[in-house]
Amino acid sequence: MMPFLRNATQTQLKTSGKPIELNGWSHKLPFIGIVKTYEPIEATTKKNTISRQSGEWYLSLGFEFHPNTKPKKTDVIGVDLGVKTLATLSNGKVFSSIKPYHKAQKKLAKLQRQLSRKVKHSNNWYKAVIRLARQHGRVANIRKDALNKLTTYLAKNHGTVVIEDLTYSRRCPYGTTRDSSVWETLTAV
Repeated sequence: MMPFLRNATQTQLKTSGKPIELNGWSHKLPFIGIVKTYEPIEATTKKNTISRQSGEWYLSLGFEFHPNTKPKKTDVIGVDLGVKTLATLSNGKVFSSIKPYHKAQKKLAKLQRQLSRKVKHSNNWYKAVIRLARQHGRVANIRKDALNKLTTYLAKNHGTVVIEDLTYSRRCPYGTTRDSSVWETLTAV
């Protein structure tokens, strides 16, 4: 009826029916029941996917809507990716580095040390593995959030974006600092 698609990192449940909207924030999904959303949905839902990542459940909805077209921006902006700051634009605007990321990294290191001290395959070891997986998920979400905020700002306000291009040998000495500023992912986008 509703097959679970399972891989190593997540479990997904794809529903075939269309959700029934009860009010702006609540929806009745076929076979699942009533699900509340963070914000009201003002579009036609086409596809539903319920997934589980690191012990948390997420509802992903595919929509059909007609966006308001805005005139295209034509100005060009340069982006300098840094170590102390996430990015500096050629017009002087600075995006600071991700502060919550460093706190989350410290907690991640603490959880990894705690896991290493547990007896492997004991109940407490499994609990520590789950806590560590959740923290890894939080760290990934912090990085994704910072990247999405930066790229959304650049896409909405500028027509062309030019990013610095450094060789790999110049990037290596920076270590995890470059990783924390989502440097590789930003250049790929």
